[in-house]
This record gives sequence, structure tokens and C-alpha cells, in this order.
Amino acid sequence: MPAAATVLPDQDEFTRRLQALDGEPHKVKEFYPKLVRKAGTRVTGAGFVMALHLAVSELPPVIAGTLLRELDAYVRVIIDDPVVQRDALKALADLTKS
Repeated sequence: MPAAATVLPDQDEFTRRLQALDGEPHKVKEFYPKLVRKAGTRVTGAGFVMALHLAVSELPPVIAGTLLRELDAYVRVIIDDPVVQRDALKALADLTKS
């Protein structure tokens, strides 16, 4: 059975949600533009986690270290579909275990 998928919010809504979650200037300038590229696309939970992880990996280590501990909040604020959100949180937990 294929993994559940959902369409992410459009660019304006995606940006609004990110800024409502955390308007910290470094995140707004360095991290959020990398995530907003996924706006309006269809993703699985694991696919969204991969996009999050890739976006974090492009950041300076100090910022990346902080963000890695916060990724579950980004999953919760961006993914509306409960099944896809659950899959994403599981993929994130599996990723952080390794």
C-alpha cells in the first residue's frame, strides 16, 4: 500500500505558519526560504521529513543543532493531514534514533 500523502499549504500560508511558530530572524532568513520551496507540493510524511533534514543540513552547525531538536513542531504546524503528520513524526523519530 502506498504511503499517505498530502498537499502542503500554498506559499503564503506556509510562510504565515512558519512565522507564527517562530519569527526568529536567522530562521526567517536562512531556514524558512528552504522550506517554503515545498509549498503547494504533494508529499508523504517521510518525504517532508527528508526535505526538513536537507534544509537543516545546509545551515551553519550552530543553527542546525538547535533546529534538529525542534523539527517535530515544524511537522505539526505545516502538515494538516493527521495520517501524514503521524507518518512524518514517526520518520523523524526514526531519523533521530540513528
